[in-house]
Amino acid sequence: MSTKEKLIDKISAIEDPELLLEIDRWITTLIEATVQDTYSKEETDTVYKGYKQLKTGDTLDQKEAKKLFIDWLQDKTGKQHESANDSYPKGFKDLYGSLKDESFTAPGR
Repeated sequence: MSTKEKLIDKISAIEDPELLLEIDRWITTLIEATVQDTYSKEETDTVYKGYKQLKTGDTLDQKEAKKLFIDWLQDKTGKQHESANDSYPKGFKDLYGSLKDESFTAPGR
């Protein structure tokens, strides 16, 4: 009998629903931890391009980045956005809130 079959037999014998839920969570966590993410060529090329831009100093200052972010957000939402007080989705408001201060420094800098 294989290990997989032994595990199936043992789990089949368990009657406690709480224990089965805990085993399911444990197995799910193990599977998620062992499955490696794979990225498309386009994704890895884009990251590499950004890394090269950073290394060569081809970056934006805070005002340029803020403007591009607002333009991008307007394009995605179809709404006019001018400040952090506009009705952004939660994740965008949190990010934009950290960008509104011109003296903001990214972590690790």
